[in-house]
This record gives sequence, C-alpha cells and structure tokens, in this order.
Amino acid sequence: MEDLNKITTTTVTVFTRHSADCKKTDPQWKRCNCRKSLYIYADGKVTYKSAKTRSWETAEKAAQAERDARDPVLLRLKEINDDVSAKTAGAITVETATHRWLKGFKVQPSSTAKAYRGMIGDVLKLARTHLIGNRLVLTTQKTKADFDRVMPDDVAEALRSLPPQPHAHPDYFFWSRTCSHLSLTSRWTKRVKMLRPHLHFVDDHGKPLEFHSQMLRDTFAVDMLLAGMPLEDVSRLLTHKSVRTTEKYYARWVKAREKKLEEKMVEAMRRMGAKVSF
Repeated sequence: MEDLNKITTTTVTVFTRHSADCKKTDPQWKRCNCRKSLYIYADGKVTYKSAKTRSWETAEKAAQAERDARDPVLLRLKEINDDVSAKTAGAITVETATHRWLKGFKVQPSSTAKAYRGMIGDVLKLARTHLIGNRLVLTTQKTKADFDRVMPDDVAEALRSLPPQPHAHPDYFFWSRTCSHLSLTSRWTKRVKMLRPHLHFVDDHGKPLEFHSQMLRDTFAVDMLLAGMPLEDVSRLLTHKSVRTTEKYYARWVKAREKKLEEKMVEAMRRMGAKVSF
C-alpha cells in the first residue's frame, strides 16, 4: 500500500541521437534513420538509455514499457495477480485482479464519488471540508453551480477513511495545491487510461467501449432515469443549467429504457382489453 500512496513524477521520452553526417539536429526529429534513445526522469534522477532501434515508433513502445515498469497502479495489479496465483490452484485473470484492486483500495472512493458527483476535476480538488457527514457541499468548477447532495454512506466513509497522502495537501483528499487544475486532471486521466487494457466494456450492440471517467457520470444519469426518476430531476442532480442539455446527452433510448417503455405500452393495451403476447 505504501507504493500506492506515493505518486512520484516520472517522465520517459524518446529523442534522436543524430549521427555526424545527418542534416538534422533537432533531438525530437522523428523521420531520420539515426539511433533513438530514451530520456528517463524518475525518483529525482535523470538517466539515458538506448531504445535499441532507429524507428521512432518502436522507440515509443520501449518508452511506454519503461513507464509501465514504474507505474504503481500496474505494479500493484501484478502483485495482486501473483499473490492470488500463488495461493490458489487456478489462475486469476488480470480483470479479476483489477476488480479486487478497485474494490479494496483508494481508487474506489474517487471513482464512486465521480458517479454521484460528476467531473473528474471536482473530485480531484475535493477539500476535506466539502464532506459533511454523508453530504458533499461545494461549488462545481465547470458550471459554478452550488452543489449540496447526499451520497451513499459507504462512499462517504471510504473517502473519510483515506489516510493523508504524501503527495496531497492535508486539507485535500488528492490535490497537493502545488500543481494546476489541468496538470492534476491530466495526471489522473493518464492513470485511468492505463486501466483500459484490463477492462472490457461493450455497448448495446456488443461493440467494445474504451473506459473513461465520464462514463461514471453517464452511468449514474442513465441508472436514475431507468429507476423512474423524471428527466427534470436528473438534470438538477447533474447541475445542468437547462433540461435540454440533459435531454441531449442522457435521454437516448438505450435498450433497457426501450424495454421499459414497451412494457408500459403493453400494460396499457391490456388494461384496454387488448390481448398482447409479450
């Protein structure tokens, strides 16, 4: 857990070592046939490493491998996978390890809070004083709307039980107050993207979906609609200024909603005396 609580700044980039007879001097020039190398900044130290290729594309793959080898999320997933595999006769999939990691560690309250709140930036800059009992009270960054909502007790407890993070200011759950909003969001967006290879979602037609944090907000909105909540009320929960915005993004007829509509139609026809096979 100690590694998960520590977010270090790591940079791995590709650059070109031009030969003496190359006409280019820009280390970021990609299209010459000169050797490619890696600049690695990790744990406060700079190192250089040969990418063992003259192809920029191949060098980028080597750079990503270096990033993955230093990423605490992926390292923790591997630990879980290896640990469970050693204790059980059967193999455990990476998907199962991901599920267990999300269920048991600190990503859970952040992700679940997004489902009940909204945008990733609001969660990442969430101050501890914004959590009052099981309510979140704040002003949203995007729309500047006043937000005062109750949330599930287990989500509030998960947030409250988070220990102070070395990278975070004591007054905040995830923000150090030393980086910009864009930098903070970009950092965590990259972490979310790293989970994608281990998650498998499909749409109503069975086509693959790439996971992104906005899907949590979408899921919350659609779940509320499918549970029978009026569109106007869902719009207020999402802090939309106009119900038309909610209609545009969340009133699309997904299969489950279509089925509910059809069930109501059949029920109405039967009440009118019609025989309907369903």
